[in-house]
Amino acid sequence: ISDMQDVISNYDPLDKTILMYGAPGVGKTSIIDAVLNDPASRYEHLITLRPSQLEPSDFALPVYDRDTKSVDMVSNSILPTLKNTILFVDEFGQGGRSIQKPLMQLLNAGERGLGNHYRLPDDCLTIAATNRVEDRSGVEKMLAAMSERFCHIDVQPDMKKWCVWAIQNDIPTEIVAYVRFNPSAFDDFDFTRRTNPNPRNWVFAGKAIRKGYTQRVLEVMLSGIIGEEQATNLIAFLNIWGTLPSLDEIARNPLTAPLPDGDGSAGTHYAIAGAIANAANRDNFGTFVQYLNRLSKEFEVFSVQTMTDKHRGNGEYEKFVTNKSYVNWCVENQDVIL
Repeated sequence: ISDMQDVISNYDPLDKTILMYGAPGVGKTSIIDAVLNDPASRYEHLITLRPSQLEPSDFALPVYDRDTKSVDMVSNSILPTLKNTILFVDEFGQGGRSIQKPLMQLLNAGERGLGNHYRLPDDCLTIAATNRVEDRSGVEKMLAAMSERFCHIDVQPDMKKWCVWAIQNDIPTEIVAYVRFNPSAFDDFDFTRRTNPNPRNWVFAGKAIRKGYTQRVLEVMLSGIIGEEQATNLIAFLNIWGTLPSLDEIARNPLTAPLPDGDGSAGTHYAIAGAIANAANRDNFGTFVQYLNRLSKEFEVFSVQTMTDKHRGNGEYEKFVTNKSYVNWCVENQDVIL
């Protein structure tokens, strides 16, 4: 799904409408926001339609003309009229067949309109998104004629690229470290569960952590967001986080400060690597790297890459990567970094 921003940004609005397929919570809607928020994007406006909330009459209404004694159709204001607009049809598959018929004209590259009374602006980009039938999320079978109107693209989340995005968008480092420690939990959809761990819900889990709830309240909140199993595992990981060696002591004595307690499991090492990444800056990078050198290379690289992503997101990237200690680290580790 991380490729979709480039695909959409460079897509010809007059070509077939793109229809993205993906499980709930993988980030289909977020991609549209990313396109609009890109300073280089040509698109400035967004209109979102959800077929499950529409009726055919919502697209146009008959109006009687007393002078001609005839009835004409007038398009609804929900349809795009401004240039540089994206028309996003979200949750497309949850709309009934009756609503697919007007959409068939609107989203058809050869028509892009409704009857004789409405036409999409030539530069209006039409995008749709839907869950899959196997997701059991109320998706109805699409009319064959409707299916022919689309460019069908399956999308899946990319954990590593999501972690970069998360760090740059102030998602708690604890969440990023946990997902890297337990990648199978990143996107684990099961329609028999009421809620699932997925990219969208990890964002909400991060918000819950930021609230400062007591552990019991946090357990309840996380169970409702990512499911009971992952909530239990995440709470255990957060408890590890709370027993890590002091970052102040590491900064003072990187070569002698204690390594994480316990049996040296991946959980404790991901936790300390994530905590250091969260605290690191241009001035203390060299000191923290001395401590990271005492861990295995996997966790050292994870920590430095997370630091780099964090500074790229907060506007301090150029200052951070020109630090002599950082440059030296990159040279020494060029065989394990991109």
